[in-house]
Amino acid sequence: MDKKLWADLRGYLKEEHPCIICNSRNLKLWAKLNYLTAKKCDNRGMISVNPHFNDEGLRLLYSNYFKKRKENELLTIQRDDVYEIDHNWVTKFIDAGSVLDIGCSGGFFLSKFSADKWEREGVLTQEFYWNGKYQDRVMLSLIRDDFVKQIIFTL
Repeated sequence: MDKKLWADLRGYLKEEHPCIICNSRNLKLWAKLNYLTAKKCDNRGMISVNPHFNDEGLRLLYSNYFKKRKENELLTIQRDDVYEIDHNWVTKFIDAGSVLDIGCSGGFFLSKFSADKWEREGVLTQEFYWNGKYQDRVMLSLIRDDFVKQIIFTL
C-alpha cells in the first residue's frame, strides 16, 4: 500500500466507538498494524476496525482502492478471505434472510450469500470515482442479486 496515503489517513480517524452490533464497550485488541487496530467484542465476537476513518478519510482511502486491488492479486485474495470470514460470522446467527451491503463495490461480499437463501442487495455511491467532473451529481449503483441498475441523481 502507498505509505504516503497511510500517513495522510491517520488524521482522519474518529474516536473509538462501541461494538457496532450490541453497543458494548467491552472490546479487546484483536490485531494491530501501525496505527490501525481491530477490536473484538467480548459479548458478540464481532471484529471490526476501531476507530473508523471519518467520511473524508474513507473517500481518500477508496478513491483508488478498487483499481489497486484489481491490479494486485494478493490483495484480491486477501479481501476475498475477509468476505468469507464475515459471511461465516453472519451465518453463525442466521442462515437465511436478506442482506444489505452499503458500499458494496462490485458485490463481492454479497456473492458469498447463496441466492436461494438470501435476498442480496447492495448500494454504492460512486461520486468519488468521478474526480469532480460532475460535482453536481451522485451516481448510485443498486445491486440486487445479479442485477445492477445505475441511477444518477442531480443534487
